[in-house]
Amino acid sequence: MISLNLTMKSEDYQKLFEVQGLRFLVNDIWMTHYKHLEALTIVVDDVFHSYLPKEMVKVTLVKGLDLLSDNDKFEEYKKEFLKFEEELRSYAKELIDKKEVSFNKLEKFLDLISKFFNYYSKTEFFYTDKAYLELSNKKNLLIHGELKNQGRALLNDIFFGKKGYLNIMLKTLEEKFNINSDDLQWYNKKEILDLFLEKKNSEEVINKRKEGFILLGQDNKLKVIIGKEVFDVSTKFIIKEHDKKEVKGIIANKGEIVTGKALVIEASYDLYDKLPEIINNMEKGEILIAETTSPELFLACQKASAIVTNQGGLLSHPAIISREFNIPCIVGTGNVTKIIKTGDLVEVDTNEGIVRKLD
Repeated sequence: MISLNLTMKSEDYQKLFEVQGLRFLVNDIWMTHYKHLEALTIVVDDVFHSYLPKEMVKVTLVKGLDLLSDNDKFEEYKKEFLKFEEELRSYAKELIDKKEVSFNKLEKFLDLISKFFNYYSKTEFFYTDKAYLELSNKKNLLIHGELKNQGRALLNDIFFGKKGYLNIMLKTLEEKFNINSDDLQWYNKKEILDLFLEKKNSEEVINKRKEGFILLGQDNKLKVIIGKEVFDVSTKFIIKEHDKKEVKGIIANKGEIVTGKALVIEASYDLYDKLPEIINNMEKGEILIAETTSPELFLACQKASAIVTNQGGLLSHPAIISREFNIPCIVGTGNVTKIIKTGDLVEVDTNEGIVRKLD
C-alpha cells in the first residue's frame, strides 16, 4: 500500500473540477497528462474532485501567457490540436464502425484519448487567465476561446453519454470478454489491455475502488491510494457547506443586479444524456447555476438571466458566452452548487461578484 503524506495542506492546492461519476478508468486516462502537473484527484461517494498545487498554477499561468503572446507558438499549437482532433475522431469512428478491436488497436485508442489532455489542458483557466488580463491584443485569445469550445465538444464525444467513444468501446469489450461495461469503468488502462492476456480484476479490487480512491502525480509518476487514508485526506480537502447564504467569485461579465429562481445543473457523467430534457424544461429568465458550462449547455445559457459557475476563468465557456450575449456572469465561485439549490430565490450582483441566496 502506498502511503500519502498526511501533512498535505488543502490551502496549498487550487481546486479544479468536481464531477459526479468519473470513475477509475477516466481518472487514470486524465492523469496520463495531469500527473506531470502533480495533480491530485480524490474520488469519494462517486464524486471526482481534482486539484493542482498553487505553485504549479503559477507555472502554468506563465506558460499560458508565453503561448498566447507568441503568434508562431500559438499557431503551431492550434494546428497540432486540430490535426490531432481529426486523427482521433477518424480512428475512433473506424473502430466503432467495425465493432471489433485488437490489443494493438485498443492500445492506440487509449493512448489517443489520453493524449487529448496534452492539448485541452492549455485551454483551462490555470493556463489562460494571466494572458487574458495582461495581453492587450486579444486576437489569439478569441481564437483560443473558439478552440476551447471545439475541444470541449471533442471531450464530450470521447467520454460522455452512451454514444461517447469510450463507452461504446467498453460495450464492445463487454461483449468480447463477458465483463459488464460498468465494471470495466473501474479498471485502469493497463488492466483493460490485460483482458487480452486473460487477466481480469477481482470483485474485491473493484469494490475497494468504489469505496473511494486517490490518484496523485509525483515525480512524473502516478500514485494510487485506496483505503482509510482516502477518507483522512478527503476531510481536509472536501468542505461541507452549512447554512451559507452567499458566495463570491470572478466577474466574467458585468450587468444589472439580477434576481430570480435558480436552476442548478450538476456536473454528472451519468446525467449527460438527460441534459436536452432538462434544458427544454428550463424556464426563460432562470439563473443558471452549474459546475461550468460547455457547448451542450448553450441553449440553457441563452435562456438564463444570469450564469454562475463553480469553476472557470476569464476565458472559460460561460465567460465567453456571457460576454457574447451580454448575460451577467460570475465564474470561479468554487462551491455555488453546494449553497444554491434548484428553486431557490437568488440575487446575482456582478458589480461585486457576489451571489446571494434570498430568504
